[in-house]
Amino acid sequence: MAPPIQHAESQRSKVACCWREDDSNDYYHCNQCNVGICMYCARAGVHCKDDTHYLILRQLPGGWLPDNGNQSPTNITSSIQSAVNTYYPSKFIPPKSTATPKSLFAERRRFIRIGNPREILIYTSGCSWYNTKAEIGDELQGGCAFVFRPSVYSAGNALTKLGAISFRLEGRGANGNPYTETKNRAALRAVVGALQFCDWSADCHKKWSRVVIATNSDFVVQGATEQLQEWESQRWKLWNPEQHKFSGFAKSHDLWQLLLRQIRRLHAGGLDVEFWRIPEDFNREAIRNAKEASRFEERWEFSKIEPDGDTELKCSPHVPG
Repeated sequence: MAPPIQHAESQRSKVACCWREDDSNDYYHCNQCNVGICMYCARAGVHCKDDTHYLILRQLPGGWLPDNGNQSPTNITSSIQSAVNTYYPSKFIPPKSTATPKSLFAERRRFIRIGNPREILIYTSGCSWYNTKAEIGDELQGGCAFVFRPSVYSAGNALTKLGAISFRLEGRGANGNPYTETKNRAALRAVVGALQFCDWSADCHKKWSRVVIATNSDFVVQGATEQLQEWESQRWKLWNPEQHKFSGFAKSHDLWQLLLRQIRRLHAGGLDVEFWRIPEDFNREAIRNAKEASRFEERWEFSKIEPDGDTELKCSPHVPG
């Protein structure tokens, strides 16, 4: 490898990998750690010192290589790889193919696994429809919902404990960019909302060891359990085999990144996350609430949905990282 060309200090970054030359001249940079990572190591899963940081795709100007200072690239790579969180969610495998959520999970203060009181289930769903009466042409409106416990009502039919949470899909994503409110995006956003709703690893005095996300979305289950690892290793870009290069990003990559970070936070607290693809007939309450939410007032800015007492909700601004 040729020695790095000397440039002004503001143009260099400290390398965090083997720094193999790449035909595309692309690399990833973390502003917070001031670390550069070549495409070869990025595909191998190397990250900066904190895997919750956003990495920015850049190009090497004039063919110069980032300065690695006085540290050995091999040693830096080893230390970073040892700190990378490699946990990914898996599919929930029911004991019988005929099993249903209600046959496996009892409706109590949560949906609790029969025979395993440390496992809970959350129903999620998303929907989208074309509003033909929109001011500027037809536009998609998305709604999201999740059900984490049975709702409780008083003798006078007053709600005392809210169990079904629904909200309008935001026009902007977690990265601040505008996105079309598609059904797949709404379904994924519902899962993110459900897992962010509270710290499930600490819920009920740290009682739970596993949460099962039950959804009628193939997009969510397949993406979370079959493609997430590949997308992350490619820094959320899609490989184009015909052009032999990365081209474009995975759909809703901002939500996939947010989902993975949240899942890993829960895993660090002792809670595993699994995904279960269920038929629509078993997910009627979440679907109904998502459809209602798609007709709520438009929400533009991405936010975090949190409980405010037993019957109310509050939205707080999304904080990246």
